[in-house]
Amino acid sequence: MAEKISYLLIGGGLASACAAESIREHDQQGAIAIISSEAYFPYHRPPLSKSYLIEGDWEPADIYHHDEAWYAEHNVIFHGGVRATGLDLNGQTATLSSGASIEYDKLLLATGAGLIYLNVPGSDLEGLYYLRTIPDADALTKASESAKRVVVVGGGFIGLELASAFQQRDLEVLLVYMEDRLWERMLSPEISRWLEDHYRSKEITLISRAQVAEFRGQGQVDTVVLKSGDTLPVDMCALGIGVRPDLTLVKNTPLEGANGIPVNEYLETDVAGVYSAGDIAWYQDAIFNKRRRVEHFDTAKGHGEVAGANMAGERRPYRELPYFFSDLFDLEFEFVGDFDLKPDRVDFTGELSENTFIARYFQQNRIFAAVFVGREEEEIEAVKEEILEAQSQ
Repeated sequence: MAEKISYLLIGGGLASACAAESIREHDQQGAIAIISSEAYFPYHRPPLSKSYLIEGDWEPADIYHHDEAWYAEHNVIFHGGVRATGLDLNGQTATLSSGASIEYDKLLLATGAGLIYLNVPGSDLEGLYYLRTIPDADALTKASESAKRVVVVGGGFIGLELASAFQQRDLEVLLVYMEDRLWERMLSPEISRWLEDHYRSKEITLISRAQVAEFRGQGQVDTVVLKSGDTLPVDMCALGIGVRPDLTLVKNTPLEGANGIPVNEYLETDVAGVYSAGDIAWYQDAIFNKRRRVEHFDTAKGHGEVAGANMAGERRPYRELPYFFSDLFDLEFEFVGDFDLKPDRVDFTGELSENTFIARYFQQNRIFAAVFVGREEEEIEAVKEEILEAQSQ
């Protein structure tokens, strides 16, 4: 006989944890269950590529969103190390890898995104590492203890953060990326050049416009071969080439969309009683009037809070500017706005040379995004208001 739950949250990340909190604020009685493919309680992923890796002595519990006692105190059942393998939307039932099934009144799908793996000759060798979970971070930490030279593949958030972390662990680092310049999607050419200079000052070798053709080694990778024909001797290789939404559970259902699970500004799907949040949610951005999917901490947190409230009877739209952050060496980056757009003008407050500035991005004299390095929260909030006001005009 299936277990009956008022609120079923599929996905063991921050979105589900915040949804559970929000539900409890509005409904103290209805039973909540979280289904997590990981055995760990919901935790914060950003430290995995930063302090967790750099310091090397963190424990999983150090980055939990809540400790075990919180779930018991708030009547939140946590099923760890279990996957949802089937979904009957008409019968409002989910089947689990354990063989059990759960009936629900309301459902949140927050299964997140899965890693994109590089498929080239030698990609099955030992010494190739990806980062998404605590075990991934532990494996990277252990490998870096004996390595001297590492190639990092990927010029996005994870690639840049891993390169920074490995350099701070005293490894020789080579950063390989396809784009013409660092963080091409997020940074103007001037800021990219400044960041590249910063990385070179840390003795990181930057190899742009490059792709991996092959990994070589006898069981263990010892050479990365680029499509240019260049060969890079290595002790280990870390890859951060992106993620894609995990749509396995909703394949061939009305919930499957081209770029995630489509939801409205209330994070509702077209199926009554079913919501989606976090990396997998292809949500209606009420500020920029477009659909988008955001793979960052702040969105998962905000989505969870709003989805949970709405599952428990509220009618609250999600109306937040996309926000991201990253720590690279001594640089504290924060990003706000719509980075799908390209600026035709960038205005600076502060100086790049002093490693503290605000870069406002404009298109046709309308501000739509900003990049901050080393700025105060009050300044960031003020620029957020500028962006919001500009979009309402």
